[in-house]
Amino acid sequence: IPQGMVPNYPGQFSAFGFIMTDARVDRHRTVQQVSRRFEGARVSTAMRDLVADAVGELRDQGYTQGIEVYRSVEARYLGQNHELEVVVDGDDFDGAAADALWSRFHEQHEARFGFAIPGETIEMVNLKVIVVAVSGKPALREVPKGQGSPAPSGRRRVRMD
Repeated sequence: IPQGMVPNYPGQFSAFGFIMTDARVDRHRTVQQVSRRFEGARVSTAMRDLVADAVGELRDQGYTQGIEVYRSVEARYLGQNHELEVVVDGDDFDGAAADALWSRFHEQHEARFGFAIPGETIEMVNLKVIVVAVSGKPALREVPKGQGSPAPSGRRRVRMD
């Protein structure tokens, strides 16, 4: 590494990153279902449990406001090796909500891989939940823009093993 840059307030850089980051809990649960014999009520219950668990963990840590929940399903065509993540809007997987999920899967598969196979069996593999407690951020002091190239404040030799 021929050159390096030292950030403003280097001793506080790690702590600064900590206070600028929102608290987050990620959860996955394997719930294997196929579109042809889909048990929407079972999946709905599993998603609600997953959300409640993640939100509960944030609340146990003292976060009670600004909580946002993001849900998705990892699915693939039956027999494929790799899943595609499909964002879902809620915990309901019965009837029209399940039909919308399968349609979204086909659309995203087409967008990502250039083809879709409507009517083909889709295998749901995992439920995924991300819960974020959005917190206020401290105001940052504006650093005035300088003119030209700044002069280095110092140089030192370092040894890299």
